[in-house]
Amino acid sequence: MDFGSGKNLRQDDAKNCLKSADTSESQSGRERERDQSQQSTKLLPHSVAMVFTPTAPLGRALRRLALTTKQAGKDYYKGTGSGSMGRHTKYGGYRIDWSKVRTYVVPDLKDFALKPFVAENIDKPDKWHELSGTVTGKKYLDAWKDQGGDI
Repeated sequence: MDFGSGKNLRQDDAKNCLKSADTSESQSGRERERDQSQQSTKLLPHSVAMVFTPTAPLGRALRRLALTTKQAGKDYYKGTGSGSMGRHTKYGGYRIDWSKVRTYVVPDLKDFALKPFVAENIDKPDKWHELSGTVTGKKYLDAWKDQGGDI
């Protein structure tokens, strides 16, 4: 195949395209669509058209991907997966419907064999440092020095 010539259509295909353009006004919509789809397959050789088709595994994977708001229409709202836990009242409040609230069953932890990730030999802090109000740089450095920070 020679792509360097700059010709995308063969001569007989070009004649068929011109001929079908003249008769397209007299055809019905379905016939016109069928003719256009046949013409589009004639525009490129079969081997070149195969280059632009996705592979079969990729096509299956694309169908399984989640639909995004960019792919769907203007009325598609994805949300966050969090359903309503109640309803709004006419006075602007919110009433929780406890039958909608998710509850999780916790197993019995009496003979639980797993341990937390914190080592048992870690010392518990003897005092907590809480800063009230806005934190300036000076307050932060003073609190850091009180906790054993060294510059």
